[in-house]
Amino acid sequence: MSATSSIDAPPMPAPRPLSPAETRWSALRGSAQWRVRDVVWLSAASGLAAGWIESLYWCVKRFALHDFTYVHDDVYWMSPLAHLVLFLLVGLPLGWLVRRVGHPVAGMFAVVLLTMAAGLCALQLFPQVHQLAQLLLTLGAATQVARWCDRHPVYSRIAARRTAMGLSALALLLAAGQVGHRRYSEHRAVTALPVPQSPLPNVLLIVLDTVRADALGAYGAEGDSTPNLDRLAARGVLFEQAASTASWTLPATASLMTGRLPGDLSADWLTPLDSRPKTLAESLRDHGYLTGGMVANYKYATAETGLARGFSRYDSHSYSPAEFAACTAVGRLLFFSRVLPNYGCYGDPVRRSAREINDRYLDWADSHPDRPHFAFLNYLDAHDPYAAPAPFDTHRPQSQDERSLLRFWWFLERESLTADEATLARDAYADCVRYLDSEIGRLIDELEARGALDNTLIVVTADHGEHFGEHDLWLHGNSLYEPLVHVPLIVVAPQTAPEGRRVTAPVSTADVAATIHQLLGFPGADFPGRSLDPTWHGILETPRPVYAEVLTPPITPPCQGASPIFRGSMRSVRLGDLKLIRNEDGGEELFDLASDPDEAVNLAALPEHAATLQELRDMLNAR
Repeated sequence: MSATSSIDAPPMPAPRPLSPAETRWSALRGSAQWRVRDVVWLSAASGLAAGWIESLYWCVKRFALHDFTYVHDDVYWMSPLAHLVLFLLVGLPLGWLVRRVGHPVAGMFAVVLLTMAAGLCALQLFPQVHQLAQLLLTLGAATQVARWCDRHPVYSRIAARRTAMGLSALALLLAAGQVGHRRYSEHRAVTALPVPQSPLPNVLLIVLDTVRADALGAYGAEGDSTPNLDRLAARGVLFEQAASTASWTLPATASLMTGRLPGDLSADWLTPLDSRPKTLAESLRDHGYLTGGMVANYKYATAETGLARGFSRYDSHSYSPAEFAACTAVGRLLFFSRVLPNYGCYGDPVRRSAREINDRYLDWADSHPDRPHFAFLNYLDAHDPYAAPAPFDTHRPQSQDERSLLRFWWFLERESLTADEATLARDAYADCVRYLDSEIGRLIDELEARGALDNTLIVVTADHGEHFGEHDLWLHGNSLYEPLVHVPLIVVAPQTAPEGRRVTAPVSTADVAATIHQLLGFPGADFPGRSLDPTWHGILETPRPVYAEVLTPPITPPCQGASPIFRGSMRSVRLGDLKLIRNEDGGEELFDLASDPDEAVNLAALPEHAATLQELRDMLNAR
């Protein structure tokens, strides 16, 4: 009976075949095995999370705390993408290894490792947290994440994939938004330019960062060290006694752009130039000039410093692999470690070369050939660590110790410096100046080949010089002695400035903006300085006082705090050949630069100079 009933019973319907998605879900739910793709998605999510934490960190510092960050605006999307690549480089081999082992514990190990790596990347932003504390914090957090993934194998892998996709899309959208907004803003700025009232020449302001005057052949350097700059000087006016207004980049460049002294500006180590003083770029823009800045100093000449005001394009960074790496705490840690010098690389990986600055300028100039343009070119090649490219690196360091010496030159303990090491630094610096000169020559030749040289007003100067043992000092930003404030100044103005003229009177770079304004024939007085053109026309005037100031010590001090700036803010005034330097603590030094160009003999205590000393004091007090 039962058999008959069984035979007569209707057949059971065949089970519905599972869809591909259901098949994957079932397989994933029924197995704790981690596949390669699971680990890759997890590594991508971990890297992107670490990158977005760093982006948030920079946002808080800049927009909430109003701190000086030394980073550019693209860091907000470059950091997540850089972390993504970094973690994928780890995740791909790690995923293969986990799959190879084939045990669920291997998957949990990957979770712990990647989560700890993301946490440690984020905590690198807070060096005040002890390394052991960082390790314990990330280990505890990673253990909890691994436990959750073990309890929820399906949801954890889906969450990793969706997180990676969402954070990647957000980074790409932000990148497109920022780059697009920048291009749109530039387009609007260009279309809003007024039409010049008459044909105007192009203006090229070249700033040789960290180049002291006596590094150029035209200023007495030995040998044929700078033939191209010397050739350029022969086309115009060379000022033998030009002085910068400060001994480091930001206040000196801000003064160059505004015609004002550093004490009248906000620009300092941790403070950008504010919007009150009118800049040279703003003035020339208002007269119809296309304005562009191409700068290599990625700390103290970026848009964050306030120097970008008035420029329709301000190009201060690139999108090189090194630049992406520098947008991660791990990359910066690598760049400032001894790893790279040990393997032969002692230069700054992020720094843009003079060749790149030139190429970017020429490409930009080609984009609007119908308009006169003002370009600000900042070259950083002569700055430490003094790494000239081949074939100019004739004094390239040969050993790991020598490479580390130059790579960390700013932080070096000078007490242990040998004579050979000091010579190496001086020679490597001279190599950098030779390379810089070659690129200036290439730029001038290209302008001449394009037929633009005779229609270009060129000003070549430096923001400051460099100490190489004078007064037992090194580097810059730490004194107002001549090696730091005596800078080259060359003005080439076809049909306006005479060729081959040398001016011996002391002048200030604070007068450059007014000089350019006057040479272009613009009415009004946008800048407080006075034009320098009377000096090359031989018009005798009452000697002008030339001022320089450095108000606060560097935040990462050269010379271990032993330099004059650590006695308080410093101001100097030069009148003719006499120069007074005064510290905030009351210390005074008086030098006669005609008889004592090395500033070795302090005349301040001599009675015969009392009247001159008081005159110079009054000038400083009137500032």
